[in-house]
Amino acid sequence: MPFADNYGGILKRLVVLSLLLLTSLSAQMIYGQWRCRDYDWSLELAEDGQYVSEYPGGSSAGMYFMDGYLLTFQDAYTVEVATYTFSFAGDVMQFTDQMGTPYLFIRKGSPAENLPADVFIEDPSSTSPALAEKNHFVLRSEHVKAGIDILELTVGEQITEVEADRLLNAWLRDFDADPEAVFADLDGLTVTRDKLASITDPWEAAMLRASLVGAFHNEALKTPADEWHEFLQVMYVHVKVVAFDKANMLAFTDKDLDAFLDYVAFTMALNTGSELLWTSSQRDSIGREIATGFSKLSLGEKQLMCGMDVISKYLTYTWNQASEYERGRFASQIVETPAEDFDYSDYLPSGTGTSSSGITDMATYNMLQNTMMDAHNSALNALSAINDPPYYYDMTTY
Repeated sequence: MPFADNYGGILKRLVVLSLLLLTSLSAQMIYGQWRCRDYDWSLELAEDGQYVSEYPGGSSAGMYFMDGYLLTFQDAYTVEVATYTFSFAGDVMQFTDQMGTPYLFIRKGSPAENLPADVFIEDPSSTSPALAEKNHFVLRSEHVKAGIDILELTVGEQITEVEADRLLNAWLRDFDADPEAVFADLDGLTVTRDKLASITDPWEAAMLRASLVGAFHNEALKTPADEWHEFLQVMYVHVKVVAFDKANMLAFTDKDLDAFLDYVAFTMALNTGSELLWTSSQRDSIGREIATGFSKLSLGEKQLMCGMDVISKYLTYTWNQASEYERGRFASQIVETPAEDFDYSDYLPSGTGTSSSGITDMATYNMLQNTMMDAHNSALNALSAINDPPYYYDMTTY
């Protein structure tokens, strides 16, 4: 099957979905004072949706609205409306009007004020090497890197060099067949990746990853496996979807399941002062029960379960960076009464919790069941206990 058809059906819809899910995040990121040097245009965007705009020969004030790639301004006095396509990259954003004229804005007081005058945001990776050019479209190495970054976020680990080369060759092939579609999709993934790089809220990062996995898996279900793009083929080498809520586009993966079981073991250690031990077969059996019962969970519980791979990374990073005293305070916010004389250095949120000895009595098993039932509130408490969380890419090794 030609890539133009398959690619447009699978990845393009994903880009649209992920960017729409990030609209509220974009709004938070564009608050502040901006200036367009080329047109001496000053713009202030407030958190409540109001704007003040000043330019040579006039001014305007009113409300602004975001809808995906579109940013609309409505003057409070004249009620006139102006809509622009919108691109964003940290301290730089760009509007493009219906005539195709770009307006590049720099955040006032930011390092971006030192950028050269000829910078544009249509290609956010304009300084990275060009890999291919066709029909005035340029595919750059940063586009490919962003696609790989998003894939690694999705699967929760680094892919191999062989797999990265496979994706590169696939995108080069596809770019030759339909440069506009491939450029638009990888450029959209670049925007998504750059937004992820600006997130410090663990829940937002977890839900971004969950939205991507859900969207990818949903699109994969619409296509025969032998027609999957290399992106999906590589994805399913690294991650397995064990349960799927199609209505809410939530895919619960084996990585999330493992992270959740590790977290349950960790909270039991905080409660009891001893490690939860189970055999691999017992762990697998419990995992199957959880996956089978996924459909019966509330929406909030499903979201938590589908975000556990990312949440676990934040908890482990925070735990590793904390002092003994800080770990004690952190533990007290996760469980009501941490075990006395608990050696916090012995356990990690991402510990395996497996042993050849296994669960030895029904009391321990019942405690496990109760801990799992309480894990939703416990995990939310744990997230709220993280002070000054890191950027996602500051705590990962890939």
